[in-house]
Amino acid sequence: MKDHVHVWKPILAFAATVVISGTAAGQVLEPRWNLQVRNADVGTDSCTQAAFRPEFKIINNSGAPQDITTVHVHSYMFNATPVEFVNSTTAAIFDFQGAFLAFANVVPDPDVTVPASCVPPNDARKTNQVRSLGFVAQPGFGPIVPPSGFVLLIPTYRRDGGASPFDFQCNDFSKVNNTNHEFRDDHFFSLFGSDGKRICEFITPRITDPETGSDPCFPFSNGCVNPQPDPH
Repeated sequence: MKDHVHVWKPILAFAATVVISGTAAGQVLEPRWNLQVRNADVGTDSCTQAAFRPEFKIINNSGAPQDITTVHVHSYMFNATPVEFVNSTTAAIFDFQGAFLAFANVVPDPDVTVPASCVPPNDARKTNQVRSLGFVAQPGFGPIVPPSGFVLLIPTYRRDGGASPFDFQCNDFSKVNNTNHEFRDDHFFSLFGSDGKRICEFITPRITDPETGSDPCFPFSNGCVNPQPDPH
């Protein structure tokens, strides 16, 4: 019996060490968000429809639960008058299999004007105003998104009381042109953290998103390269 104990003790200790080290190496516990966008309405885009209705999918690509109330979504429009936030669907939180978990309220942040000194990437992608959305937990639900879980929401915007089309010059920085109803990474929309800085997005826990949201004005920095507060 003594020999049996002597043989197995170090083996078990070694096995435990391997499992613990492997778990720690495979997880990323800090936030790793990714934003994807599509048109909520099939077969239309913001240059043809009366309202702008992007559908946002915010994915938790970290190895730990994350709080959606620490995230804000920024969209950039170009119009002579202020773009109006009409409403939004309640944000729905799902697990990695798409099973519903919770609701969170969508709250518009104060409107922000972009100065005329902003130099856009081209005349087809311009902005003179920012529209930002945040999240607040609903009573009875927690705001936590599990690893590989995601959040879905559809805000609705209009211009000049509902004039159609919404982007009549088709030159908004944050227009959505893909009409095939597929979610895509899109650097014309940005995520911001509770520290006010643009977030570096990740498509896996360790691979950054090449379509991470970028500033709409020159020099077009993004959240992965010298992330800064939105200067607008």
